[in-house]
Amino acid sequence: MSKYLRYTFFFLLLIFQACQSTKFITDNTFKEQFKKSNRNPDSIISKIHNYSDSLNTLSGKARIQISQPGNYQRGTIHFVSDRQESKLIFRNNLGIEGGELYFDKDSALVYNKIDKFARKMSLKRYSYVYLNGLLPVNPITVISPRLGDKKVKKVYESPDYYSLTYRDGTQIILDKNDFLIRKIEYPASMHPDFSTVIFGGYAVINGYHLPRKIQILSSDKKSNIFLLIQSLEINPSNPDFNIHLPPHLTIEHL
Repeated sequence: MSKYLRYTFFFLLLIFQACQSTKFITDNTFKEQFKKSNRNPDSIISKIHNYSDSLNTLSGKARIQISQPGNYQRGTIHFVSDRQESKLIFRNNLGIEGGELYFDKDSALVYNKIDKFARKMSLKRYSYVYLNGLLPVNPITVISPRLGDKKVKKVYESPDYYSLTYRDGTQIILDKNDFLIRKIEYPASMHPDFSTVIFGGYAVINGYHLPRKIQILSSDKKSNIFLLIQSLEINPSNPDFNIHLPPHLTIEHL
């Protein structure tokens, strides 16, 4: 084979492989193969239940399981959350209230009721001290993620689902029957600590279709948070984000 024909052969082979790689994708969670779709992305996006403009605050109760290398915890959390800040109250599996956590986009305040201390620190430091590098997750941004301002780059479909890939690398999987989000994959540049959120058990609460079962996987897939939502209140009036510390307790700054 001449050098010209050999280079031509390899060039055509690369083109063929590239075309093959974009024709189908496989999702391991749903065990389905997706093929490229001719559907207009806007026609799909318009049917997604997007509440980021009207759902501003959530409060509720959830069972929680946290599984990490060498660590497993389960219990109950009571939470109040808006798009900027969150407060979580923790109870262990025996119902004993162990502490409270307040955090915004910059810092976290931890009140440990068992050991009787309060500490304020950066989110990054909190994540490594308490969650093995996994940042605390704001419940409302998980239950009702903001997707409206993203631009879709690719659309794939299987018999039961649509897969949308956005220009920033975010990928979502939608149920074709109800257009509810079943899975979100975030790029590492956006969420370096967790990459995958899986949704299930949807219910209608005050007209909002919201998930009751949520699984959050870390980027390395070694840490896993599972939430089973037991109750939700939509846009509660006068949400209380304050941690009420005993008067004698001094906050340590780390």
